[in-house]
Amino acid sequence: MKKLTASFTVAVLCFIFCAASFAQVSSKDTSLYTRLGGKERIGYYIMETVANMAGDKRINARLAMSDIRMIQKNWDSIICNKTGGNCTLPVFPKKFKVTDPEWNAAIEDVTAALDKFKVNAKEKFALLEVIKTLRKDFFN
Repeated sequence: MKKLTASFTVAVLCFIFCAASFAQVSSKDTSLYTRLGGKERIGYYIMETVANMAGDKRINARLAMSDIRMIQKNWDSIICNKTGGNCTLPVFPKKFKVTDPEWNAAIEDVTAALDKFKVNAKEKFALLEVIKTLRKDFFN
């Protein structure tokens, strides 16, 4: 009986460790887009970020004459595409001029939005790294 119990315990532990290993591999294979919660959740992060920017005196003048819905739509598409979702990048005729202080303020506003929604550290860091690479693509 003890031998059977020990064998059963070993089998259960093997199953747990194998399942844990599989889960780790699966999360590595899952896109950042999926890990962030897909289009709907990313949309919430973008809406909160734009709201943060609108209230941020360091950069809100940039939004004063802008179509907020278009900004959100474009950022939804950009983040979706750059994190592995099936979205088309918007085409802009030229790069946007942004100063270093404005860029840093925007990154802080994104971070605050992700913190509000309690995005875990791994995904938050990965998304911020993606966003930082966008500066060379869309901004001067």
